[in-house]
Amino acid sequence: MPHAMFFLGIMPNARINTNILGERLKEAREKAALEQAELSAILSVDYGIELERSIISRIERNKRPVRDIELDAIAKALDVTPNWLLGWDN
Repeated sequence: MPHAMFFLGIMPNARINTNILGERLKEAREKAALEQAELSAILSVDYGIELERSIISRIERNKRPVRDIELDAIAKALDVTPNWLLGWDN
């Protein structure tokens, strides 16, 4: 079955270019002592997800939504859960 074509982390009734996980993504990345470029490399090499440093920056600034497959890889790379990134878990 192809990957779902919907985006996770989008606020209801929000424009498509916003998300709710940017702040948590940045928090987890900094806790892991990773630069955006380092996270980008990990996502590419370990998970086959191509997110350039500039895209990670846009996600952290809530300017770009995150696809479900990206959310899963980011969570694994940062050793957090997708639910935590989405603000559903403390």
